[in-house]
Formats: sequence, structure tokens, C-alpha cells
Amino acid sequence: MRWLFGGLISLLFVGCTTSVLPASPFIPESGPCAGLPQYPQDKPPGSLVLTPDPTLEAMYPATIDGQPVTDLASARYIETLCALSGDAAIAAASQQLPQGVDLSDLRVAAAQAQVDGAAVTLESFRLPNHRGEELVPVVGILATTVAGSEAKFTSGLVQTTAGGRSVWQYTNAADGAVSYLYAAGDTLFIVADVTPSQADKVVAALP
Repeated sequence: MRWLFGGLISLLFVGCTTSVLPASPFIPESGPCAGLPQYPQDKPPGSLVLTPDPTLEAMYPATIDGQPVTDLASARYIETLCALSGDAAIAAASQQLPQGVDLSDLRVAAAQAQVDGAAVTLESFRLPNHRGEELVPVVGILATTVAGSEAKFTSGLVQTTAGGRSVWQYTNAADGAVSYLYAAGDTLFIVADVTPSQADKVVAALP
């Protein structure tokens, strides 16, 4: 899985500001997803009306490795999660999250760039009034309980440097893909499945 949350992140790249939605979504009146549209997992929407986070988007550089950063989009994480997974996914994740972490406050963003001539996806998670370091265990929990992927970022993190900054390096034992996690303020950036050269250039361009 190239992106941490697969379909959740990919929704950010498709029509995030459009009002065109599939017909008759289910909109619960109570619970964590109250007022937010939900769709069958086998029929994901082609687009969503999401709430952008200008503060998070402003942390992305205009260029990386001399190439423009494109397809930048952001949302409240709970909006994307409710759309595809509903209350059950939120309940499952919330039971394991560190105390004080509220999924309704979590913001997510993604963008793409060409680095060393290859496409790279840069993800980020922002939790106001928290530190980016606090999100390291959070993204590990979400990757497992929400995305249903293999466990990642929950162990095997190695402190190292990239782009002259302190980062965590994670190597996926299944395929050897290497990811880097970088905390800045209240935000955690993730650049996945990249070479050390690509990581250096991406992290150096971040705040």
C-alpha cells in the first residue's frame, strides 16, 4: 500500500471541492458521524465535500526538488473516515488512541511531487494543541484499525536524519519499503516508499 490510508487519502485527490455526490448517501442523526454522509464500502464516492485546513495546507512547500507540489488537498479526518467506514471504525480506533486524542479534531492532507524523477506522495496529519511527535503512535493505530493494513509505525521505528532534520525511519518487513516520519509543530508528515535521496529532498523542503 503506497499511501498510509489508501482510499481515505485518495479521496483527497478527487473532487474535494465539488458538490457532486453519489445519490442518497446515508446521513446518521447521532453518533460520531452525525450529519456526515456515509457510503457503502463497495461503492465509494467519486468526490466529497470536505472541510479544508488552510493552516495545514500552508505548511506544504510550493516546490520540492525544483518541481511543483501538486494536488494539495486537506480535510477533517473524520469526514473521510465516516464516508467509507462509519461509526464502527471510529469506535474501534478510539478505544486504542492515547488519552486526549480526539479523532474529530484530527486533520489530514496529501500532495504529490516529482522527486528524483519519480512520483512521491506526501501525507500529513495535524492535531491542534498537540505536538507532531504525539501523532506517531496515532498513525500506527489508525493504519491497523481503520485502514486494515498490516501493522506499521507501531514498532521498528529508528531515529535518524533526513534533509538535515531529525526523523523516524520505518522499514516494512514485508516488502522492504522505507518510510520517513517528520514532526513539525502540531503536524506529522509521512513520506512513504522512498529512497534516502528522495527523503532528504522532501524533508529539507518542509517547515
